[in-house]
Amino acid sequence: MELSRFGLCCVTVLVLATPVLAQFTDKGDTYLRRNPVPQTNVSFGEIRDSVSRKVGGTYAGQQYDPTRQIYKLRFIQNGVAVDVYVDARTGQIIGRGGN
Repeated sequence: MELSRFGLCCVTVLVLATPVLAQFTDKGDTYLRRNPVPQTNVSFGEIRDSVSRKVGGTYAGQQYDPTRQIYKLRFIQNGVAVDVYVDARTGQIIGRGGN
């Protein structure tokens, strides 16, 4: 008898939760349709050359964060290291910092 009550409770919870879960899924799909993620194919060479022209100095290297899709390019300006953060999808500079 206890098992059947437990089973009945589980089924009831699933039945009641389904419309709520469907609502969240629908909102996510609608959001993605209205706000698509930009899919550009900017090569690293194009990014490096574009940023180098804008920043100046001597290019010293790069690191890539695949999770955030961001390049950190390092330049040397007057003996000081300058880090430039670039969106790997668009090639846009999103931040700067120094060491």
